Amino acid sequence: MAAMMQMSVLWATIFILCAQLNFYIATWDEYHTHEMYLPKINGADEGLVLTVLLYMLTAFVLPRGVWLMEVYTVPLNVWFTIVSLLSALFTANMFVGRVRDHSREKGWPLERAWWKLLPFGITVSQTVYWLLVVTAATNAFDYAVFEVLLCCAFCFGQFTSRLIVAHVCGMHFKAWQPALWVPMIPITAHILTAVLDVTVVPPSTVLHITLCISGLMWLHYAYVCINAISSSLGIRRFNIETRHVPEVSGVLPER
Repeated sequence: MAAMMQMSVLWATIFILCAQLNFYIATWDEYHTHEMYLPKINGADEGLVLTVLLYMLTAFVLPRGVWLMEVYTVPLNVWFTIVSLLSALFTANMFVGRVRDHSREKGWPLERAWWKLLPFGITVSQTVYWLLVVTAATNAFDYAVFEVLLCCAFCFGQFTSRLIVAHVCGMHFKAWQPALWVPMIPITAHILTAVLDVTVVPPSTVLHITLCISGLMWLHYAYVCINAISSSLGIRRFNIETRHVPEVSGVLPER
């Protein structure tokens, strides 16, 4: 979506983090309040769909590319990103208030709920550091953006899935997960390269290794979940049971 809306590194990062914030904090609210509530307009999915739809309706395709309409000399893609940021902050404030009120009713300390936001905060800081600091210094946005965002998406998906499974199964969600530190691999390599001024492994290789590790960790977690659910329900995975259909005597009626 960010590429389609022709955003710069800064605005694309803000747009992506707003989408992740809406979804994660909604899951975080459901985990603590045991209620599923999503705003009708600025929810995790509807808000992004409406944003892209409005963008497509207000853009004009010309022979030389897409011409973006401007409002007070500011392109609409920037306005949409600002609106997405404001709606994400509004949604976050609403969910924080719901969790705070629920914790007061149950007599639970609010720090217990804040601790569950730690994985999202760390992944956000890692994404912002790499996309804004590293790529701005090395001008490597063209080749690094896909690997970095996909790696963070694997980690973000694993955190959100673990939070959902913990809520459904009545389990405790552990904030410290191994996937939390996978995006630190390219960041650590970049810091060491800057301090030592020695490039042992090319940055693209480090990114590809990190992407493979995060992808394998996500596949392992998905397999464990599918295996546990199917075993408890007695479902045969990846197999379709064939049954013998008895022959019907007589003539079938005409259609």
